[in-house]
Amino acid sequence: DQVEKVVQRATSANVIRQLHTLSSLESKVENYERKKWRTKLSPILDLWQNLRESLPEIFSKQRSKNSIEDTPVTEFIELENNFAQMLCISTDKTLNMLKKVLFGSALITPTIQRMSYSLIQSRVPSEWMNKWHGPMKPQYWIRQVVKKYLAINKWKSASTTNELLCNPLLLGYLFNPGTCLSALRQQSARMLGVAMDRLYMVSAWNKDDISLLKSSCCIPCTLYGLTLQGAALNDGYLQELLSNAADAET
Repeated sequence: DQVEKVVQRATSANVIRQLHTLSSLESKVENYERKKWRTKLSPILDLWQNLRESLPEIFSKQRSKNSIEDTPVTEFIELENNFAQMLCISTDKTLNMLKKVLFGSALITPTIQRMSYSLIQSRVPSEWMNKWHGPMKPQYWIRQVVKKYLAINKWKSASTTNELLCNPLLLGYLFNPGTCLSALRQQSARMLGVAMDRLYMVSAWNKDDISLLKSSCCIPCTLYGLTLQGAALNDGYLQELLSNAADAET
Protein backbone atom coordinates (compact mmCIF):
# COMPACT_ATOMS: atom_id res chain seq x y z
CA ASP A 1 0.00 0.00 0.00
CA GLN A 2 1.00 3.68 0.07
CA VAL A 3 2.56 3.40 3.54
CA GLU A 4 4.88 0.63 2.35
CA LYS A 5 5.90 2.74 -0.67
CA VAL A 6 6.79 5.66 1.60
CA VAL A 7 8.87 3.38 3.85
CA GLN A 8 10.67 1.94 0.83
CA ARG A 9 11.48 5.44 -0.47
CA ALA A 10 12.86 6.50 2.90
CA THR A 11 14.99 3.35 3.11
CA SER A 12 16.32 3.89 -0.41
CA ALA A 13 17.22 7.50 0.36
CA ASN A 14 19.09 6.38 3.47
CA VAL A 15 21.07 3.77 1.51
CA ILE A 16 21.99 6.38 -1.12
CA ARG A 17 23.27 8.72 1.60
CA GLN A 18 25.40 5.93 3.04
CA LEU A 19 26.84 5.14 -0.39
CA HIS A 20 27.77 8.79 -0.86
CA THR A 21 29.55 8.68 2.48
CA LEU A 22 31.51 5.59 1.45
CA SER A 23 32.33 7.02 -1.96
CA SER A 24 36.00 7.69 -2.46
CA LEU A 25 35.84 10.84 -4.60
CA GLU A 26 39.23 11.57 -3.09
CA SER A 27 37.20 12.94 -0.21
CA LYS A 28 39.20 11.01 2.36
CA VAL A 29 41.92 13.58 2.14
CA GLU A 30 43.31 13.60 5.65
CA ASN A 31 45.74 16.41 4.97
CA TYR A 32 44.70 19.84 3.88
CA GLU A 33 45.72 20.39 0.25
CA ARG A 34 44.80 23.95 -0.66
CA LYS A 35 45.14 23.62 -4.43
CA LYS A 36 43.10 20.40 -4.60
CA TRP A 37 40.41 21.74 -2.28
CA ARG A 38 40.21 24.97 -4.24
CA THR A 39 39.58 23.01 -7.44
CA LYS A 40 36.86 20.89 -5.85
CA LEU A 41 35.13 23.69 -3.94
CA SER A 42 35.31 26.48 -6.52
CA PRO A 43 32.03 25.45 -8.25
CA ILE A 44 29.96 25.86 -5.09
CA LEU A 45 31.73 29.12 -4.20
CA ASP A 46 31.03 30.45 -7.68
CA LEU A 47 27.40 29.31 -7.43
CA TRP A 48 26.93 31.20 -4.18
CA GLN A 49 28.59 34.31 -5.59
CA ASN A 50 26.21 34.29 -8.56
CA LEU A 51 23.14 33.71 -6.39
CA ARG A 52 24.26 36.33 -3.90
CA GLU A 53 23.83 39.00 -6.57
CA SER A 54 20.10 38.28 -6.66
CA LEU A 55 19.69 39.09 -2.95
CA PRO A 56 18.43 42.70 -2.85
CA GLU A 57 20.46 44.63 -0.30
CA ILE A 58 20.18 41.82 2.23
CA PHE A 59 23.68 42.39 3.56
CA SER A 60 23.38 46.16 3.96
CA LYS A 61 19.73 47.00 4.50
CA GLN A 62 18.31 47.10 8.01
CA ARG A 63 15.31 44.91 8.70
CA SER A 64 12.13 46.94 8.63
CA LYS A 65 8.84 46.29 10.31
CA ASN A 66 5.53 46.31 8.45
CA SER A 67 3.90 49.72 8.40
CA ILE A 68 0.38 48.33 8.84
CA GLU A 69 -1.14 46.98 12.03
CA ASP A 70 0.40 43.70 13.12
CA THR A 71 -1.71 40.59 12.64
CA PRO A 72 -0.81 36.93 13.21
CA VAL A 73 -0.16 36.55 9.48
CA THR A 74 2.06 39.63 9.14
CA GLU A 75 3.94 38.66 12.30
CA PHE A 76 4.53 35.18 10.89
CA ILE A 77 5.81 36.60 7.60
CA GLU A 78 8.15 38.93 9.51
CA LEU A 79 9.58 35.98 11.44
CA GLU A 80 9.86 33.88 8.28
CA ASN A 81 11.63 36.72 6.47
CA ASN A 82 14.07 37.18 9.35
CA PHE A 83 14.79 33.44 9.35
CA ALA A 84 15.47 33.50 5.61
CA GLN A 85 17.80 36.47 6.05
CA MET A 86 19.61 34.67 8.84
CA LEU A 87 20.19 31.62 6.63
CA CYS A 88 21.53 33.74 3.79
CA ILE A 89 23.83 35.76 6.03
CA SER A 90 25.19 32.73 7.92
CA THR A 91 25.78 30.84 4.65
CA ASP A 92 27.57 33.85 3.20
CA LYS A 93 29.73 34.14 6.31
CA THR A 94 30.86 30.50 6.28
CA LEU A 95 31.52 30.40 2.53
CA ASN A 96 33.47 33.66 2.71
CA MET A 97 35.62 32.19 5.47
CA LEU A 98 36.13 29.05 3.40
CA LYS A 99 37.16 31.18 0.42
CA LYS A 100 39.71 33.06 2.53
CA VAL A 101 41.21 29.77 3.69
CA LEU A 102 41.42 28.41 0.16
CA PHE A 103 43.16 31.53 -1.09
CA GLY A 104 45.59 31.75 1.81
CA SER A 105 44.28 34.82 3.65
CA ALA A 106 42.98 32.91 6.69
CA LEU A 107 43.95 29.84 8.71
CA ILE A 108 41.95 26.65 8.51
CA THR A 109 39.86 25.75 11.56
CA PRO A 110 38.25 22.45 12.59
CA THR A 111 34.84 23.86 11.62
CA ILE A 112 36.01 24.91 8.15
CA GLN A 113 37.78 21.58 7.68
CA ARG A 114 34.68 19.62 8.65
CA MET A 115 32.46 21.73 6.39
CA SER A 116 34.90 21.33 3.48
CA TYR A 117 34.87 17.54 3.81
CA SER A 118 31.08 17.57 3.61
CA LEU A 119 30.99 19.84 0.55
CA ILE A 120 33.67 17.78 -1.24
CA GLN A 121 31.50 14.71 -0.62
CA SER A 122 28.47 16.58 -2.04
CA ARG A 123 26.79 16.61 1.37
CA VAL A 124 25.22 19.55 3.15
CA PRO A 125 27.34 20.46 6.21
CA SER A 126 25.70 19.62 9.51
CA GLU A 127 25.98 23.28 10.56
CA TRP A 128 23.68 24.21 7.66
CA MET A 129 21.33 21.28 8.05
CA ASN A 130 20.84 22.01 11.75
CA LYS A 131 19.53 25.45 10.82
CA TRP A 132 17.20 24.15 8.10
CA HIS A 133 16.70 20.52 7.07
CA GLY A 134 16.43 21.02 3.33
CA PRO A 135 17.78 19.16 0.26
CA MET A 136 20.70 16.79 0.82
CA LYS A 137 22.85 18.22 -2.00
CA PRO A 138 24.70 21.48 -1.19
CA GLN A 139 23.90 23.11 -4.54
CA TYR A 140 20.18 22.36 -4.18
CA TRP A 141 20.20 23.48 -0.54
CA ILE A 142 21.76 26.83 -1.44
CA ARG A 143 19.44 27.40 -4.40
CA GLN A 144 16.37 26.66 -2.27
CA VAL A 145 17.46 29.04 0.50
CA VAL A 146 17.85 31.89 -1.99
CA LYS A 147 14.63 31.01 -3.83
CA LYS A 148 12.65 30.96 -0.59
CA TYR A 149 14.17 34.22 0.61
CA LEU A 150 13.23 36.03 -2.59
CA ALA A 151 9.69 34.63 -2.48
CA ILE A 152 9.18 35.43 1.21
CA ASN A 153 10.47 38.95 0.61
CA LYS A 154 7.70 39.39 -1.98
CA TRP A 155 5.17 38.02 0.52
CA LYS A 156 6.35 40.62 3.02
CA SER A 157 5.91 43.43 0.50
CA ALA A 158 2.41 42.21 -0.36
CA SER A 159 1.46 41.95 3.30
CA THR A 160 2.23 45.64 3.88
CA THR A 161 -0.60 46.56 1.51
CA ASN A 162 -3.00 43.81 2.63
CA GLU A 163 -2.76 42.19 -0.81
CA LEU A 164 -1.09 38.93 0.23
CA LEU A 165 -4.20 36.81 0.74
CA CYS A 166 -5.84 38.20 -2.39
CA ASN A 167 -3.48 36.16 -4.60
CA PRO A 168 -2.86 32.39 -4.82
CA LEU A 169 -0.09 31.30 -2.46
CA LEU A 170 2.55 28.59 -2.78
CA LEU A 171 3.31 27.16 0.66
CA GLY A 172 6.44 25.54 -0.77
CA TYR A 173 8.10 28.96 -0.61
CA LEU A 174 7.99 28.86 3.19
CA PHE A 175 10.33 27.26 5.68
CA ASN A 176 7.45 26.67 8.13
CA PRO A 177 4.21 26.23 6.14
CA GLY A 178 2.40 24.63 9.07
CA THR A 179 2.97 27.75 11.15
CA CYS A 180 1.45 29.83 8.36
CA LEU A 181 -1.80 27.87 8.60
CA SER A 182 -1.78 28.30 12.37
CA ALA A 183 -1.38 32.06 11.92
CA LEU A 184 -4.36 32.10 9.54
CA ARG A 185 -6.39 30.20 12.10
CA GLN A 186 -5.42 32.61 14.88
CA GLN A 187 -6.28 35.62 12.73
CA SER A 188 -9.66 34.10 11.85
CA ALA A 189 -10.38 33.52 15.54
CA ARG A 190 -9.65 37.18 16.28
CA MET A 191 -11.91 38.40 13.48
CA LEU A 192 -14.78 36.12 14.55
CA GLY A 193 -14.24 36.67 18.28
CA VAL A 194 -14.17 32.95 19.08
CA ALA A 195 -11.66 30.53 20.55
CA MET A 196 -9.21 28.90 18.15
CA ASP A 197 -10.30 25.37 19.13
CA ARG A 198 -13.79 26.15 17.79
CA LEU A 199 -12.44 26.65 14.27
CA TYR A 200 -11.58 24.05 11.69
CA MET A 201 -10.16 24.29 8.20
CA VAL A 202 -12.44 23.78 5.23
CA SER A 203 -11.09 23.15 1.74
CA ALA A 204 -12.60 23.07 -1.73
CA TRP A 205 -11.28 21.70 -5.01
CA ASN A 206 -13.87 22.53 -7.67
CA LYS A 207 -14.96 25.98 -8.85
CA ASP A 208 -18.48 25.90 -7.40
CA ASP A 209 -17.32 24.96 -3.90
CA ILE A 210 -14.47 27.47 -4.09
CA SER A 211 -16.89 30.31 -4.88
CA LEU A 212 -19.09 29.25 -1.96
CA LEU A 213 -16.16 29.18 0.44
CA LYS A 214 -14.92 32.60 -0.61
CA SER A 215 -18.32 34.09 0.16
CA SER A 216 -18.70 32.37 3.55
CA CYS A 217 -15.18 32.32 5.07
CA CYS A 218 -13.77 35.35 6.87
CA ILE A 219 -10.25 34.74 5.52
CA PRO A 220 -10.35 32.66 2.32
CA CYS A 221 -6.97 31.65 0.97
CA THR A 222 -6.16 30.05 -2.39
CA LEU A 223 -3.22 27.63 -2.52
CA TYR A 224 -1.51 26.15 -5.56
CA GLY A 225 1.37 23.81 -6.31
CA LEU A 226 0.24 21.19 -3.79
CA THR A 227 1.67 17.68 -4.03
CA LEU A 228 -0.62 14.76 -3.30
CA GLN A 229 0.55 11.41 -2.00
CA GLY A 230 -1.86 8.51 -1.81
CA ALA A 231 -4.61 10.41 -3.65
CA ALA A 232 -5.45 11.94 -7.01
CA LEU A 233 -7.52 14.96 -8.00
CA ASN A 234 -10.18 14.11 -10.57
CA ASP A 235 -12.77 16.69 -11.70
CA GLY A 236 -12.32 18.65 -8.49
CA TYR A 237 -12.67 15.63 -6.17
CA LEU A 238 -10.05 13.66 -4.26
CA GLN A 239 -9.83 9.97 -5.01
CA GLU A 240 -7.82 7.36 -3.14
CA LEU A 241 -5.12 5.66 -5.21
CA LEU A 242 -4.52 1.95 -5.39
CA SER A 243 -1.19 0.57 -4.20
CA ASN A 244 -0.03 -0.07 -7.80
CA ALA A 245 -1.03 3.36 -9.13
CA ALA A 246 1.59 5.73 -10.53
CA ASP A 247 2.55 8.82 -8.53
CA ALA A 248 0.31 11.84 -9.16
CA GLU A 249 0.85 15.50 -8.44
CA THR A 250 -1.26 18.62 -8.76
